[in-house]
Amino acid sequence: MSLVKTWPSGLRGNGGQIRKDGFEPLPPANIRRSDMEDSTKQARKFTRGWSGVKGRWRFSLSEFATFETWVRDELKDGIHKWRFNHPLRSYDVAAGFVSQSNGRAFAVSAAPGANVFVTFELEFLDRALA
Repeated sequence: MSLVKTWPSGLRGNGGQIRKDGFEPLPPANIRRSDMEDSTKQARKFTRGWSGVKGRWRFSLSEFATFETWVRDELKDGIHKWRFNHPLRSYDVAAGFVSQSNGRAFAVSAAPGANVFVTFELEFLDRALA
């Protein structure tokens, strides 16, 4: 059993298909800032740090049912890491969901037609998976 889960086959969304209007890279968490008299000093705490990304997928109702089942059963409600095809990288990373304000791994809202938007935030170590 692999420690890093894989995206469900046949479900779009992991091939860089994040909606442009919901995509936001987040700054890495490895920066230490301290206020000085003349300015703010910044330095890296360590060379590799967790990076993040916010995004939004648009799924049909049947795709959402597949996605929701996968998160619940395979990722144990978003706790486990999974192989994510980051749209700005040429390699896969091990990513994990960051809990939303509702306590879940993602937030759901209605989309036009028989669709839903799934808003999420991921954290990942910026290194390629073997």
